[in-house]
Amino acid sequence: MLNFIDDNLVKNLKEKDVAEHCNLSVTYFSKVFHRHLGVSFRDYVINKKLSLAKDLLKQDMRCQISVVAYQCGFNDVSYFSRIFKKRVGMSPGTYRNFGGKIEVPVGQSKQP
Repeated sequence: MLNFIDDNLVKNLKEKDVAEHCNLSVTYFSKVFHRHLGVSFRDYVINKKLSLAKDLLKQDMRCQISVVAYQCGFNDVSYFSRIFKKRVGMSPGTYRNFGGKIEVPVGQSKQP
């Protein structure tokens, strides 16, 4: 199941697709997934995509943020930037500028 997700990460992967691949109902799949991994399917996929994005941002300083977003399976650059900032604590551009060497605690990323 996790290999299937990894292999299809950059596609428009839906929970229904993975459940069907495992011959399970979406409801049962969702419960089993969360019980075994401790996160929802959606959060797992987003975290995997953001991990890939962080790697790509560190590898190529010249690559446009939009290209990284699309390479990681995000169809909307604005959404990618918002979710990246929310989960990582800084924008993709700032993350790249620091070479991924600093991490901001997510709850403390906003200035007063």
